[in-house]
This record gives sequence, structure tokens and C-alpha cells, in this order.
Amino acid sequence: MMFSPFCLPKHWRLYFCLLPLGWGGLSAAAVADEREAVISHSPQAVCPAGAGQKLPRNVDDLQVLARQLAEREPDCQEQAAFLAWYGAVLNALGQAEAASTRLERALMLEPELLAARVEYAVALGRSSRWGEAVDLADQLLADPSTPQRLRVPLRNYRDYWATRLPGFWGAAQVQLGYSTNLNTAPSRSSHFLTFGGQEFPFDLSESEQPRAGSAVMVELVGGHESQFGNGDQLYATTVLRMRHSEQYNETDYLQADGALNWTGEVNSARFNRLLGASVQILQGGASMAALRGGANYEYSVRNCTLRGGLDLEWRAYPDERTLDGVVPGLIFGGRCDLPGFRMLQPGLHVRLERDYATHPERPGGDQRRLELIAGLRHPLAAGWLETILSRQWLFDQHGYSPLLENNNLRRLDKTQLKLEYKYPIEAGWLAVTGYNWARQDSNLSLFRNQEQSAWLGFRRQW
Repeated sequence: MMFSPFCLPKHWRLYFCLLPLGWGGLSAAAVADEREAVISHSPQAVCPAGAGQKLPRNVDDLQVLARQLAEREPDCQEQAAFLAWYGAVLNALGQAEAASTRLERALMLEPELLAARVEYAVALGRSSRWGEAVDLADQLLADPSTPQRLRVPLRNYRDYWATRLPGFWGAAQVQLGYSTNLNTAPSRSSHFLTFGGQEFPFDLSESEQPRAGSAVMVELVGGHESQFGNGDQLYATTVLRMRHSEQYNETDYLQADGALNWTGEVNSARFNRLLGASVQILQGGASMAALRGGANYEYSVRNCTLRGGLDLEWRAYPDERTLDGVVPGLIFGGRCDLPGFRMLQPGLHVRLERDYATHPERPGGDQRRLELIAGLRHPLAAGWLETILSRQWLFDQHGYSPLLENNNLRRLDKTQLKLEYKYPIEAGWLAVTGYNWARQDSNLSLFRNQEQSAWLGFRRQW
């Protein structure tokens, strides 16, 4: 049976892999919010130090507090606890450089002040001073006086900063799981063909029906970062994913993605230039290959990082060359830090594209696609839960096939939910579990499918 590229077994699209590692930044306000009990000084009334207080939950209140502290700063230059509190407020507002100035002075006055050390680590990370941030985070994690509730966010931040250091980094993940539809087959086995205006039933072969079973998933990730004298950075990333099922090895696949991101400051924005490639191998042969180039701008607005740009992709299907296409796309989105909401980092990614057929006989002709991806990262127990909800809509230019429901225009609507929980075991080791649910609806029954899967394994990163 011939299938659409929209229905191919897929995980994350290449453009998602092309996003720089720094997408959205760090939740500085969250660290400050978590350490409400760290500051234990009893400052003079004229120099408030935030002892026992939480940061305000909205930006306007934070700005009011920052102005109040700025008015008192000239009289509080010798109060380390005040400077640490002021630095925490500035961190929450995304003003990392201003926060660093106050926190450095606080540490000169009182080098062991835990609140100042925690906030300074976050400020260093947000200022792209990765090496210093990692060193300070290591010191804090080794310090027995660091509260337990600070250790999980610090460890997560430390691992993130370590991936941004110049040089090589990598990770390996192995998971065992179960899927209700390993081959992304249609939900129904019985369908109808149209001949001369009449419908005739037909059944899919057994190999084209959903295959439910266990499988092993392996993911290898590696990258390298280079920094240049003008402040530009070049990120190179490679991702290799493999899945094997002992029960149904015809559903095995291998997918490789590679990406380059050359990024640098342009005026008040960050300009990213992207180049990537992808290949997917099914049953020993290449089923899909893609090349992509693009560019986008990043802007910081209050506690959010906004992004918009364009890209162009060439897609080829060696086994079905009629499916080949050239795909220009428009992308935009953003990720925000929410002060006072315990490290929640909501994000939204939107992609609009048109897939121009390079072969006149491609079923459905040109395709229009809209994709929305909403994400949320937050701590849970001693680990970290990431939730991703995506929605895709696809519309063909003309009828898909005269044999399917009188050559109706095909419409697809796909919803996918991904939950992944990571629990730190020790330095560099994490337990990883995940749940995936996906459902694709269509006006043509042959393109309706559904899958659920659950995975459990370990991840090693260095």
C-alpha cells in the first residue's frame, strides 16, 4: 500500500532539532522562588533582604519592587543580604548583567552567602558565561549546606550549562517499551475502493494492519560548540535514533538528523542561520531524506524569548519518487519564564508550510500544513517532567486518488501528546520514562490511525 509522508513513523521533525540549545533560556526567577528560606539575615529596615519572602508572581509587581530597591541601594552598599535580594529580583526580570553586578559585590562582602551564590550561578548562565556557571553550580552541589529542594533545579541547570561549553558533549539513551501500533497502520482493516461511481469493499493485508508489541529504542546524541572572537557561536548537533522489535522486525527503523546553527548578536536581537539534513531507513533502505536551510531572529521581551524566521526544505522519498517535494516554511514562537510559578516554562512553536510537488503525479498534489507545538517543563518530585502537545493539519490541493471515495480532497488532523519524566540518579545518569499518545483523523478512512506507547530506560550524558 502506498502511504503519505504525513503518515510515516515520525518522532521530532528536523526543524525541531535545528533549534539552538538555548531556546527559552533559564528560569532565574524560579531558582530565587525556590530558595525562599535560604536568606537568614536580619537586615536593617532600610535595607530589606527578602528574608522569608517569595518573589512577586507578575512582572509589574517585580518592576515596582526593583524600583523600590534601587532607591535604597545607595544606602545599602555594605549589606550583602540586601544586594543578594536585589540581584534575585533583577534575575527574575531577565536583567542578568545588572544582577551580576549586585551579586558580585554581595559575595565580596560575604563570600559564603548561599543566596548570593545561587543567584550568581543563574546570572552567569543567563549571561552565557557557561564555564563559570558550571563551576559555581558544582561548588553548590558539593556544599552540604545547600538545601535539598535547590539541588534538583541546580543539577538540571548545571547539566544544561555544561552542554553550552565549547568542545564536545554527548548523551546515550536506551529504553524498553510497548506500542499499540509499531507500523503506524490504519485503525480499520476494511475500506472501500471506488470504480465507476460504485464502492467495493477491500481488506488490508495482515502486514498492513496495526502491529502491537514491545521494542527497544536507542538514541545517541552528540554535539560540538565553537566560539569566535566576535562573540558568534557555531553549534553542530547529530542525533541517531534506532528502534528494534523482536516480534515485528519489519517495523524497525533508523533515523539520523544533523544540524548546524551559526548564531550571533545583531543589534538587540540574536540571528540564527541554520543548515540541516535528515535520513530515515526502513527495512534496510532509505525511505526518506531531507535537506534544510533557514534563518530566524530571536528577541527578548520581558521574561519571554520570541522567535520568527523562514526555512526551505527539500524532501525525497527514494521508494516513492512521486512524493518528492520542495517545502518553504514560516516559523514563529516563543518561550517564557513565569516569575513565582515554580520553574514553569511554557512555550509555543508554530509552523506554516506549503509542500510543492516536484512530480505531477503525486497523489493530492501540493500540500498545505499547519503545525502547533505547545510545551511545558516543570519539576515533579525530585525530577523533571516535560509535556509536549502538538496539533497538525494537512490539506491537499486536489483529489488524492480516483479509487478512494470518488477522488475526494484529503484532509488530515493529527494530535499528539508526549510526556517524559527524567529522574537524576547520580552525576551524569538519569532514569527516563515516557508516554506517547497520537491520533490522526481524516475524511479518508485509509489515513485514520492511532497509537499509544510507554517507555522506560536510562540516559547517560557527558
